[in-house]
Amino acid sequence: PRSARASGVEVIGDIELFCRERILRAPTAPFIAITGTNGKSTTTALTAHILKSAARDTQMGGNIGRAIMTLDPPEERRHYVVECSSYQIDLAPSINPTAGILLNLTPDHLDRHGTMAHYASIKELLVAGSETAIVGVDDSWCAQIADRLERAGRRLEMRMTGLPLTDGYFADGSNLMEAVHGRYSRVAFLEGIGSLRGQHNAQNALAAVAACLKVGLDLGEIQA
Repeated sequence: PRSARASGVEVIGDIELFCRERILRAPTAPFIAITGTNGKSTTTALTAHILKSAARDTQMGGNIGRAIMTLDPPEERRHYVVECSSYQIDLAPSINPTAGILLNLTPDHLDRHGTMAHYASIKELLVAGSETAIVGVDDSWCAQIADRLERAGRRLEMRMTGLPLTDGYFADGSNLMEAVHGRYSRVAFLEGIGSLRGQHNAQNALAAVAACLKVGLDLGEIQA
């Protein structure tokens, strides 16, 4: 790809092709893109499950299940939930999800990306291009990305962390909590859901809830 780019040849991947098709055919079609070192597939599957349970026309794919270009074509009321690897983001310069989720970052794929800083910068592209950025801030790399987004004036509507926040979403045991100006309310309860045990899965569930709220679901539909 580097030599092709150096020669002026555009190098893009399937996520980029989807983004361009969506802009042409249905630019307001809800599009949730999910990345992170760990938890991508769980969060993607859970987000799609919530949307389908709420009777939304939902297509899931990307780095999980079906390739994105085999999904049904974009329509205004069709929802897309897409898992994105760093390789795919690197080849998607105009990625522009309605809600972009960055769960966490730990060293991975450094044989391709060279350094952790470069790897993180590629992951950052997904949330930097999103209408709403949903960023887990429990590791230093993601916390720095969240800070940069806010300083740049990007809309950072929801943060996820295992510690209480003044504004955002956090997990308190099995309770998924929303904080608004320091006032807390429960948005979901994970007790008894065996597939979502542990703090890491609480964060995955928080991300799914936040994204579904962004694309128009209400808490009643999510909690049903």
